[in-house]
Amino acid sequence: MTPIVACKDLCLHDGRRTVLAHVQFQLGPGVTCIIGRNGTGKTMLLRALAGIVRPAAGQVLVHGFDPGEHPFARQAIGYLSHRPSLHGQLTVEQNLRFWT
Repeated sequence: MTPIVACKDLCLHDGRRTVLAHVQFQLGPGVTCIIGRNGTGKTMLLRALAGIVRPAAGQVLVHGFDPGEHPFARQAIGYLSHRPSLHGQLTVEQNLRFWT
């Protein structure tokens, strides 16, 4: 069975700094909790899973597809940050279309 979410040798960079290196996991149905200290890459990981951030290396798959390339994979992930990512110059409908 294909996992719902999978990371394969995922590497994420924030400018020149490596945030996450060689992360590998698979998630099936259920609840998952990601915990860690501030600055350890939790938000970057979630942004990569949502297709907002592109990996420097490795792969993120949602239902077997790359969320950065397949809109239907992005639509399967709900992401709500503690900081709004809405564009003030867009309407609510335009913001929803932009992020889906």
